[in-house]
Amino acid sequence: METILSEASKTQLEDYIQIDALSEEMLDAMLDYLLTLRVSEGSKAHYLQKLRKFGLWLIKQGIRNFTSVKKSHIDFFLATYDKNNTKNSIITALKPLYRDFLNKPSVTEDIGPAQEYWVHLAI
Repeated sequence: METILSEASKTQLEDYIQIDALSEEMLDAMLDYLLTLRVSEGSKAHYLQKLRKFGLWLIKQGIRNFTSVKKSHIDFFLATYDKNNTKNSIITALKPLYRDFLNKPSVTEDIGPAQEYWVHLAI
């Protein structure tokens, strides 16, 4: 994308993330969230990619916005992936969204690195 993500308009963001079936609420939250991030442009692109996948999964579950998500939704979403590296990259993108941006830290507070997280669930 030629435009720096931090300066992207909603239309440019829609083109960049291939909105598919994402709801308007999700797209607005992603754009606003993007503007608050203090990470590299590469990290922003990575976060958007993970949020898009999570958003599409939520839509399939009948959830149309990020604010309605519960911890169990994230648990089920992470369970759809086998590799800990993938789970960790998703966790890295979701934690600041819920902790800092949406002010819902309880949604991700017990979620840590995938290896530790899944061991914790087994106890």
